[in-house]
Amino acid sequence: MPNGKPGDAPWSDFFVHNRKIFPDDIARMLRAIHAVNPKLIRHLAHPDMWEWEQGRQLDTARSKLSAIIEKNEIVAGD
Repeated sequence: MPNGKPGDAPWSDFFVHNRKIFPDDIARMLRAIHAVNPKLIRHLAHPDMWEWEQGRQLDTARSKLSAIIEKNEIVAGD
């Protein structure tokens, strides 16, 4: 069971511990969405982020995150 320490879960590793676990473009999209409303991506915490952390399903990640950005009119910085 996760206890909030680094390595427990991709969500906390990325957002709490600032670990670089995703490609830069995915990290940028996640941060942009999270800055507007963290609830928009909370549902992605499991199992999606586990896959992305392992370098799997990255095209799916980009598609899902792009859809959230577009739907919510979020400006994702460069």
